Amino acid sequence: MIVNNLPVNKENFETFLDMTHMNFDVDTRITPVHPDILAINPDAKSGQYQIFRTDNGEVFHSGMSKQYHPIQNREALSFIKDLAATSNKPMEFVSGGIWKHGAQTFAQIKMGEAFVGNRRDIVEQNITFGNSHNGTYSLKIVLTPLRVHCANQIGVINRIMAKGGAEISFNIRHKAGAIIQMEELRQQIRIIDQEFVNAVEDYNKLAGIKTDEEYVEAILNDIFPSKGERTGIAKENFELRVADVKRAFRHADGGRIERDTAWNLYNSIQGSIQHRPTAVLRHMKNVSNAGSLDIMEVAEQRLQAAMMVDRSQSILMGKIAQDSRLALESVMRIASSQAL
Repeated sequence: MIVNNLPVNKENFETFLDMTHMNFDVDTRITPVHPDILAINPDAKSGQYQIFRTDNGEVFHSGMSKQYHPIQNREALSFIKDLAATSNKPMEFVSGGIWKHGAQTFAQIKMGEAFVGNRRDIVEQNITFGNSHNGTYSLKIVLTPLRVHCANQIGVINRIMAKGGAEISFNIRHKAGAIIQMEELRQQIRIIDQEFVNAVEDYNKLAGIKTDEEYVEAILNDIFPSKGERTGIAKENFELRVADVKRAFRHADGGRIERDTAWNLYNSIQGSIQHRPTAVLRHMKNVSNAGSLDIMEVAEQRLQAAMMVDRSQSILMGKIAQDSRLALESVMRIASSQAL
């Protein structure tokens, strides 16, 4: 849920939790033994624990160990409030919410902004806090820059922090000492600050590289390699993606950014990555020679399956975030080596 840049302070903290439906707690209890097992052994113990919401009793997961210590939403986000109280720059809540009835939660804050290119394209320094109550991941703190004009999250090339993830992040495990680890956040935030500085340098480097739409297909093949020759729907969808990106490149956000630059090229590709499923279905429904009704039904089913996965989660810290980073790396590499 977007909260319209609510200033981070003590007074707005509970308001933010209420607005984003994160004003609940979780707890653990011993997982009940199945009745069939109790019928055989009345003294049987499961040895595992459930995670559940204390307000409505909904169980999020039933296979946790005794060492699991839930980090409450208030605990996970209280650092933001404390950080804002001592920060020398204003901080704002940008968005937040729950996934899977509260089994996973997120909060996004703005810590600053920067300008890219000669036309001063604005990029916000947003940081996302993700917490899970079903054992899927630890408390995550993620650098998630946002390009303001198109409201798209954009990728970051990892310079400092550990490699391998879809995003620049660090984790705090759900154990008894987790809250003590919160003290490490200040140091980690300083690292994330530097990563944002590095990212803006990369973006401005792209804004200074001259290129054209001829590199679109090569970059898309680099990001989404095919094991063999594309045929049928796979070929048509790839050609559609290439055409969509070239069209966005020519438009250059209505002149908001310089057209023949690698920065425009990256944002054209990133927009396609973030908004792709809807574009595919729209195309399949509008093309008169798309084929039989079966093809249309397949396209519809694939879209619905994609939309079942919460896209906001994927954009912030999942597959879309990973593809956005890969796109940035690819544009940096290919456009830099073949710049006009």
